[in-house]
Amino acid sequence: MDFVTITDEDSIVGCLEIAHLPHTFVSVKLTARFENADQAVQILCFGITPEDHEWLQVHSHSVHELAAYLDDRAIAAALAHPFKTITAPLTPAQRDELATLFPIWETRNGAQPHDINAPAAAFVDSVGRGAIGGSGDLSGEDIGRTWTKTPHAATTEELLEHLRAARVTPHGVERTAQAPPGPATHAYELGRRAASDPPTLATVVTGGVADPALAQTLDELRARGVPGHAIEFTDTLIRARGDLIHLCGAGEAAARAAQLAEAAAIPLVSSFGSGVYQPSRLVLSPSQTADQQLVALGVDPQRIRRWELGVNPERFSPAHYNPAAMPPAGDGAFARINLLYSGRLDDDHEVELLTDAFQLAHERDPRLHLVLAGEGPEEPLLRRRLGSAATFLGPLAPDGLAQAFASADLLVCPHADGYGKPILDAQASGLPVLAVADGAAAELIQSGRNGCLVPASTLALAEAMRSLARRATLRERLATGGLLAARERTWERSLRQLAAAWSDALAPDPAPEVAHAA
Repeated sequence: MDFVTITDEDSIVGCLEIAHLPHTFVSVKLTARFENADQAVQILCFGITPEDHEWLQVHSHSVHELAAYLDDRAIAAALAHPFKTITAPLTPAQRDELATLFPIWETRNGAQPHDINAPAAAFVDSVGRGAIGGSGDLSGEDIGRTWTKTPHAATTEELLEHLRAARVTPHGVERTAQAPPGPATHAYELGRRAASDPPTLATVVTGGVADPALAQTLDELRARGVPGHAIEFTDTLIRARGDLIHLCGAGEAAARAAQLAEAAAIPLVSSFGSGVYQPSRLVLSPSQTADQQLVALGVDPQRIRRWELGVNPERFSPAHYNPAAMPPAGDGAFARINLLYSGRLDDDHEVELLTDAFQLAHERDPRLHLVLAGEGPEEPLLRRRLGSAATFLGPLAPDGLAQAFASADLLVCPHADGYGKPILDAQASGLPVLAVADGAAAELIQSGRNGCLVPASTLALAEAMRSLARRATLRERLATGGLLAARERTWERSLRQLAAAWSDALAPDPAPEVAHAA
């Protein structure tokens, strides 16, 4: 390092201890509050005097007074870790105001994980502010691993002038956060728009995505891109940007993004399940069943476009067969038939239908064994009801799920949501499918060719379980049909559908017809 300072919280004692060393200067991380509000922020103040520090501490109740003082005395300052909550979360209006008060933000703090640093980087990039980095070290273990780089400076004053002029860039490492349990989220994976990028930039808002099928789709988007479009991903839209905004999640993140898109007059597209349909120029639907639900919610059918899931043949394939992924089958006439269910174990009609039907079928054919991949509040009750006739695998990692699909004897699907992901994954894995004839299942399965459909009744589902368990040749034929059907559901096809929908949303509205007097 060429220059060193310490930004302790509201204290300059550490800085004063090293102030006699060359190329050091006194700084502080000042905690400041918004007037008449619960929110507070921390401001990095560089090159101050003890008198400055005393004044700043006395007036720390007013972030506006502090900003004016720093500006009047040409003190280099930056907003520290702007997306870390100090006392209460900042409001969007407060964050916009801070961008005006402090033209430099800390976007890489070595003590903070990526999901704290990256929103600041995204915001700074969108509003054209400067960005710095610092170690944030409190234990002496990470000193100097994160830093700010400026053009050459021979003196401390030259360095501070570079800071004031925002001639700075952040460098170094971020803290690696421990992944929380449950589905992984992807926060602020923002692509920078280069001169070689396509002219259209789509911002995909992923905050609030709970459906595993949609989460998998987003992973494919990140890996493959969309023909003819550049993409950036963000959990929370801070400032409307780009040519198009696509809502994939639901809740507050989607509602906020819709408001920003409307205010900026940027075309808005939403996916089925986002719940934000009325302000969207187009709504993307995975199936006819989903179309009907959208129309029932008041969406004009002319605004609905098809966007179906693809299947990754490398992830789901018969090649992932692993006998250890299933309970031992045994040999001979009494070999076990493993029926796989993949989904939540919730207190709903579908899980009850599955359990009742399986118990009835198992009474008549003890070879049947139910394997449940998933978790939910009903698991303890199901364990008591099913006993040794079932195996609970819990939630599986992607590789484990692929092996389960490739190794079971039959998938039983009592209900398929709008996307029908378990059916598609099973077909691609060479696993025959038995499904209740509703929702996406009725569209994905041609009964007798690439799967088997039955009415939503306990008796019908139980009889189909027993029938398919007895008829290995039929299961093989259905599995082959499923493999052929899955080959048509490529991600390339899916992403072409998405590209076409985005292009439709970006197309100018047709000019209104003008009536001419006779």
